[in-house]
This record gives sequence, C-alpha cells and structure tokens, in this order.
Amino acid sequence: MVNDEAKINAFKEEYESFLEKLDGLERSDHWDKTEIGELDVLLGSDIINVAIRLMAADGEYTGKEMLRVNELFGFDYKAPEIDTIYEDYKEGINHVIDVEIEENYKMLQSAHADVAAKYLSLINMVADIIADSDEELAESEQAVIAKLKSIGTV
Repeated sequence: MVNDEAKINAFKEEYESFLEKLDGLERSDHWDKTEIGELDVLLGSDIINVAIRLMAADGEYTGKEMLRVNELFGFDYKAPEIDTIYEDYKEGINHVIDVEIEENYKMLQSAHADVAAKYLSLINMVADIIADSDEELAESEQAVIAKLKSIGTV
C-alpha cells in the first residue's frame, strides 16, 4: 500500500508540474491556443482517457481500479458512472489511445521536447498505476499498455 501511495503521490506531483509547464507553453510563441485549444484540456483528458480505457479493457471495474482513478484525478466515480462514461465516449476514448496520443506527442515534441517527454511519462505512469491495481491483466489491457509504451520509441 505504501508503494501504491508513493506512486500516486509521484503521479500527482508530476501531473501538477506538467499542467504548469503547459500554461507556460501556451504563453509562449510555440502554441496558438486560439487555433488548437488549451493544452491542459487537450492533454489532461488524454491522460484521463488512458485510465478509463485501461479500466474498461477487460470489461470489469475492480474496486481498486476505481479507487486509483478517483485518487489520481480527484474524482468520486462509482463503477456504473465509469461504465456510462466509457460506453457514451468509447469511440472517442479508443481514438485517443489509437491515434491522438501519438499525434499529440509529435506535436509537443516539435514545440517543446521536455514537455513531450513529461506527457509520455505521465501516460505511462497512469497506465502502470491502473495496471498494478488490477488482479490480472487481460490481453486487451496488455495490448493497450504495449501500444502506449511504444510511442516515442521509434
């Protein structure tokens, strides 16, 4: 439990630092907020989508998975609410995992390499925390994690 708590606290600190860096990037000449949108909304939702997708991948929401998502992002969701969110936004969430994270990483990489690295680090941190909260990883969960970990390695 202490190890889980340490991982969660590390994620929260990194996430907060990341959001602050995004604010700075938006104020620079590297980002046109009016054309592309606010970075914290765009990239923060990517990270949340990773957590929800991993929870939904095996069709079961364990109590520990719910607890972790709520702890990581300050939510108070119950399994039926997450199920509704996932079912209502499944195509969009899957598109984020399959396409947008890599595209957003490349876009960030061109604007600010260390922010791009932090983005991928946070995505992998949240994936690891959710995976660690599951009793047994289904093949579908393993595939999502493998996809995420492959981004930026080519």
